[in-house]
Amino acid sequence: GKFSVDVPSAYLAEGLATTLNKTNGYYELTKAVAKIGETTYASLPEAIEAVPTDGTETTVVLLEDIVGQGIVTKAGQNVVIDFNGFTYNVDKTVGSKGTETNGFQLLKGSKVTLKNGTLTSNTASILIQNYSELTVLDMNLDGTKSSACNYVVSNNNGSFDVLGDTSITAAPGKVAFDVCVTSNYPDGVVVTIDTTGTITGIIEYDVWGTKPSENKTGLNIVNGTFDITWAVEDALTEEAKENFVVSGGKFSVDVPNE
Repeated sequence: GKFSVDVPSAYLAEGLATTLNKTNGYYELTKAVAKIGETTYASLPEAIEAVPTDGTETTVVLLEDIVGQGIVTKAGQNVVIDFNGFTYNVDKTVGSKGTETNGFQLLKGSKVTLKNGTLTSNTASILIQNYSELTVLDMNLDGTKSSACNYVVSNNNGSFDVLGDTSITAAPGKVAFDVCVTSNYPDGVVVTIDTTGTITGIIEYDVWGTKPSENKTGLNIVNGTFDITWAVEDALTEEAKENFVVSGGKFSVDVPNE
């Protein structure tokens, strides 16, 4: 059927959700691909839109492998996306107006955990654009499916914690993750890698625009296997000596003593 008001998930046959058809103004039935508690959603973006902005931790669970639109989080959202062993492939990218090239855009003031699955994209230039407090746990972040994917994860603000058995894979010559310094976000970002997985690609320490008066942006490597190339911008050579701390892991290239 089609309905002038939404249908509570508890009323629906198993495996179904509703979505608003903006053309006719009716809620229509479709397959459920994600859920929050017992409430089902027809897409991951719809589920993320339902997460409150008051800091309440909310878990979104995927119900199957999905090819779908990317997501954008909001300040105040505290969302755990449990991939539940499945793969999410972004086929329609998101981002700021005019630069909709991201798979996931995680905005400043949000807290995001991605766990237990695979995130990839056939179309994204940046798989994850991170301004949030981001944790990835037991994930496979795969940037090899899109020929346009220059960055698997680009970090401009907040934090990026890589935990459990997480791997990040860039295509040859592309960036696994960057640690970006910018006066646009003077609080900076701290990246911590403590994984039993493998990081494949370039690790980049770069400047976007201009440097802030105090560079708080850094990298801590505790564990992992690193098939990498270091790419430290000349303007950050001295600061990398202070802001990079490597205490564990095994590396395909040498780690500078400093």
